[in-house]
Amino acid sequence: MEKIDIHRKPKGLYRFFSRIPGYLYRIGFSSIFGASMLILSTKGRKSGKTFRVPLGYARKVDCVYVAALYKSSDWYRNAIKNPEVEIQIGKTHMKAHASKVDDMEEKAKAYRAIVRANGERGAKTFYYTRPMMNNEEIGNIGKKLPIIRFEIKG
Repeated sequence: MEKIDIHRKPKGLYRFFSRIPGYLYRIGFSSIFGASMLILSTKGRKSGKTFRVPLGYARKVDCVYVAALYKSSDWYRNAIKNPEVEIQIGKTHMKAHASKVDDMEEKAKAYRAIVRANGERGAKTFYYTRPMMNNEEIGNIGKKLPIIRFEIKG
């Protein structure tokens, strides 16, 4: 299996342009992104301000899984510090409780589900996968990344 480098957090102009999908999603263009994106609202771990970020996800019956694609993702650290969050899928807003996924098998399954939910193009671009990877190889990448589970309330 080829070595896959984990992305570094975007900076400068790239960081500015990487925020555009989130703005478009929030003002009503969620249909452009299909069913593979949500908006996560977290409370800043230092400032206490509310931050919103678009993320790819996989939904199960009572929870949503998301992978942190950067080793120091602010949204991830915010959600762990302040686990009561809000997620928006389409026009539906839901309260949720965030928790780290530490079980390696659950991480692998969740990551495979996230990759499948985002399609081949999204998976290759954002999730470090290649077209001919099997489920085990994809799961092994997922084991290396921070995965978070959002348990939906009510």
